[in-house]
Amino acid sequence: MNDNVKLIDRRQLASKLGISIRTLQRWLSSGKIPKPIYLGSGRRLPRWILSTIDQWIISSCPSVKDSNIERK
Repeated sequence: MNDNVKLIDRRQLASKLGISIRTLQRWLSSGKIPKPIYLGSGRRLPRWILSTIDQWIISSCPSVKDSNIERK
């Protein structure tokens, strides 16, 4: 990962998608959204790479398992 990578948290991602954090959790569990990277001990701080989320949105938000989006 380079120094220019912007990470967003659950709250920011839910706001960007116009959904609740609970819906975000369901989408993550079902594989509908790109997986986060985890920061901190115990993998307690999920963060998403903003450019990956933007690419996913541009691709009309396909289920991740049906898309070719990869984490950079």
